[in-house]
Amino acid sequence: MELSFQGSPAKFLQGHNLVGSNDLVGFLCVLFERLTITLGIQVEADDREKWYAGDFHLTRVDWAITFALANEACVTNALAHIERRVRAAGTPCAVYSSKGIETVMIRPHARRTTLVFYDKASE
Repeated sequence: MELSFQGSPAKFLQGHNLVGSNDLVGFLCVLFERLTITLGIQVEADDREKWYAGDFHLTRVDWAITFALANEACVTNALAHIERRVRAAGTPCAVYSSKGIETVMIRPHARRTTLVFYDKASE
């Protein structure tokens, strides 16, 4: 059985991605169970056993840290500062905004590591 998921599993399971679990296998097993039930997918017992043994192929993990800043102006200033420093260093950078800077992506097209800083309140 092959199941592909792209998105925020934490947000799907919890309704937010502010906090999560450090038990990756356990977290993914809960995700697999919820997805298969929600989508009405029948899972063979041996496939389920493989999940719980950690026998699956994981291609991407997003790791998040939340920084508390005093107010919206501080968030905007921090994002602008990050953008200036990254561009000054000559590192590829993408900025997304609609009402001031909302997201700064460092190395947005990298195959291995992309850093993303964004205004959680505007999500």
